[in-house]
Amino acid sequence: MTGTLIIRRVEATDLEPLTRMANSRLREDYSIELLSHLYENQSGCFLTALDDDGLIGFIVGVPMGGSSLRILMLAVKRSRTRQGVGSELMRSAEAYASLRKMSSVVLEVGTRNDEALGFYKNLGYSITALIPEYYRDRSDAFVMRKFISM
Repeated sequence: MTGTLIIRRVEATDLEPLTRMANSRLREDYSIELLSHLYENQSGCFLTALDDDGLIGFIVGVPMGGSSLRILMLAVKRSRTRQGVGSELMRSAEAYASLRKMSSVVLEVGTRNDEALGFYKNLGYSITALIPEYYRDRSDAFVMRKFISM
């Protein structure tokens, strides 16, 4: 990691570079309109990670019925993977959920994405369900959940 890692709330000027990052790092296609909607909604957890090189990652989570935070997106710049950025973003999202008295954090991950499955398992997430044909290419996803202390 270069310099001090800062996790902060996303700002409007972050949306364009975050859209580019999402589309280069995640398997689905995301529009700036979608990220703008999530930003303007402000009812969820929308955080970015920065260091001396600028924006290096982000996470988006939305409340699910008040009891869980659902992670919609987590992306880290390719040159910054395996340096703790994703883990810090996940910890920040878990803290966000805990402060709001949510009992768990939930996410979906491709059943064949071994790297992501290992990452989430190392953070304490467990597979709780299978969603057939979840992604646009009709591949399956696992639902993963971690219970957190409130």
